[in-house]
Amino acid sequence: MSNLGAARFASRVNKEIEQERGGETKAVQWLIKRDINAVSEAIRLFVEEVYSGRPGPKAVAAKLIR
Repeated sequence: MSNLGAARFASRVNKEIEQERGGETKAVQWLIKRDINAVSEAIRLFVEEVYSGRPGPKAVAAKLIR
């Protein structure tokens, strides 16, 4: 019975991906909600480090993000 449930879930996810709506699946939504804060914090720290006042070239990515 659990195999049937897993197969049904995989089928729905694959169907969403084929229709280019993979980001709308509950599994992906959960991953985004879980990880978005960690990614945004890492970006913030990166930009702060680049603009910390130390001499040297600034990262192009930090300039674009800022």
